[in-house]
Amino acid sequence: MDFFVQFRQQLNSLEPSDIVPILSFRQSILDQVAQLVPHCNELDVPYFHRLVFLEPGEFEDEDLQAAAERGHGAVLQAIWTEYGKPKLYLLARTAWDTYGRQTVTHWIKLAQTVLDSLYGDHWPNTIFETPNDCAICLQTMHWAEKTVCGHVFHLHCLLRHMNTNNTCPICRHPRPLLYDAAAYSEDDVSDSEDDVSDSEDDDSDSDYSVEMEFGNLDEAEEAEEEYE
Repeated sequence: MDFFVQFRQQLNSLEPSDIVPILSFRQSILDQVAQLVPHCNELDVPYFHRLVFLEPGEFEDEDLQAAAERGHGAVLQAIWTEYGKPKLYLLARTAWDTYGRQTVTHWIKLAQTVLDSLYGDHWPNTIFETPNDCAICLQTMHWAEKTVCGHVFHLHCLLRHMNTNNTCPICRHPRPLLYDAAAYSEDDVSDSEDDVSDSEDDDSDSDYSVEMEFGNLDEAEEAEEEYE
C-alpha cells in the first residue's frame, strides 16, 4: 500500500535533528502515540533509556555488541535499525489494521521524535569515540572510572582488585581512587547504578523495563511483504 511504501522510504532516510537537546522525550512520544494508536501498550513504544547504562558486553545481540565496541556512535545507528524502526513499523501496521488509513506526516513526526530521543539521551562520551578496554577484564568500556594516575577501568573491576591491593593495576600507584574505596562494595556500586536509572525514570516508567525484541524485525518485514 502507498502509506507503507512512503513510510518505509521516509523512515529509512530519517536523520537525527541538527540540534538535539539532552532531555527526556518520553512524554512527547507517549502523547503522539496516544493520538495515533489509542490504548497502545506502552511496551510496544520504542524506548531506549535503559540501554544507556549497558556496557558493550551486556548487549545480548551480537550485532549491537560489535557496534558498541566499534564506538563513534555506531551503536546508536544499530539500535535505531534493529529496534527503533521495526517497532515503529509495527505500530503503524497496528494503527492501520485497527483505525484505518493513516497519514505519513504524523508518523514521520513521531519517528523523528523517537530518533531524537535516542541521540538525545544521557550516553557517555565514550560511545562517540574509540572506547577503551578495561585492563582487568579486557572488555570494552562505555562507563569507565579514571584513576588519579590517569588509567581507566570498569569501576566494579577496579574495586574488586582494590579489595586485595589498594594500588593501580597498571602502574601500582597507591590509592588510585580519590575517594575511600573501602567504603564501597560491589553491591553498593550496583545499588547506586540502579538508583540513578530509577530516578531518571520515576515520572513515567519506574516499572518499565526495555526488552530487546529483535524478533520484531522479522515481523516488520513480514508485515511489509503482506501489504506490498
